Amino acid sequence: MVVDSKLYDILGVSPDATEAEIKKAYKKQSLANHPDKNPGDENASQRFQEVANAYETLSDPDARAAYDRYGNTDDMPGMGPGMGPGMDMDDMFGKKYREKEQCKKCHGKCVVSAKTRLRLEIPRGGFDGQRIIFEGEGDQLPDTKPASIIFELKQKPHETFQVRNLDLLATVNIPLSEALLGFSRTILTHLDGRQIHVIKKQGEVIRPNQVDIIRGEGMMDQRYLDRRGDLFIAWNIEFPPDDWMKSADADVRIGGMADI
Repeated sequence: MVVDSKLYDILGVSPDATEAEIKKAYKKQSLANHPDKNPGDENASQRFQEVANAYETLSDPDARAAYDRYGNTDDMPGMGPGMGPGMDMDDMFGKKYREKEQCKKCHGKCVVSAKTRLRLEIPRGGFDGQRIIFEGEGDQLPDTKPASIIFELKQKPHETFQVRNLDLLATVNIPLSEALLGFSRTILTHLDGRQIHVIKKQGEVIRPNQVDIIRGEGMMDQRYLDRRGDLFIAWNIEFPPDDWMKSADADVRIGGMADI
């Protein structure tokens, strides 16, 4: 029977718990009481420290045996830290954790804060919601696997293109004259800076709501780098205003006067 069960209570285990049970409980309590997991909780750091201290003692067979036999003697009047009735030098070394032996960097918390730079490269063909994972670059607690840092891409709206899986959709405005008579010109600039040139022969009429497809000018497939989506061109025909005839008549009259 143990004299004091406080350290066992901190880890949430019984005094007859096995080493494996103590280790498992320590991991659970460390995660639950980590200061980073409890922002705004001023007592989280103290609880985390108590968990670390409890595990430090109970994970060592000699220290645990001394604790079970004498309990926590630090608070007993007239006793030095770790020195109980009838304790010899071996017992003193059994409880190896001392405040003065704390790590100067972590102060007994077993973790330190550090800053690092991560280079995030957006792959060609990256899509909205895609996750880029940095394995093992997150927080780490004692005896646990380091966490990962996950970035999720959020695609901003583009002034020219809309994305539909691997396909791109762009709306191009053309005057009625080009829709009827044809044209040969650059209609837009692609995402990589290339000029997209389209030729519409005379008599090849573009009708309202017509959509043309330019094959292979969409987004790149990350799985197959030689595969790309298509570019869909939605033509928006700009019709003249209702009073366009007045302007045309005025132009004819001005032209006739100039001839005279």
